[in-house]
Amino acid sequence: YMSDSYFLNPATIATEKKSTIHFNHDRRFYISGFDRSSLWGHAPLKSFVVGGHIYQFGDRVYNETQFGATVAHNIKTVSLGLRTEYQQVYAEGYGQAG
Repeated sequence: YMSDSYFLNPATIATEKKSTIHFNHDRRFYISGFDRSSLWGHAPLKSFVVGGHIYQFGDRVYNETQFGATVAHNIKTVSLGLRTEYQQVYAEGYGQAG
């Protein structure tokens, strides 16, 4: 899982000065099949900060996979961000959609 601010507001990375990468994994409610993992990070370029993420939830019976890219820019006191994502869902017996 990703921090809520990074996930919900792509502009939060606009003022970052250092590159960073994060990996998280947990099992929700200690229930098998409720595993979730995420890998996300960002890197400052000349006038923009770029980032990306991969998120996975579930197991072989049901799972969701999401990946995306983010770009952010800071103009004085205003931060702007844009993110694009792709999400894929799989349910045993129903197949895959995305």
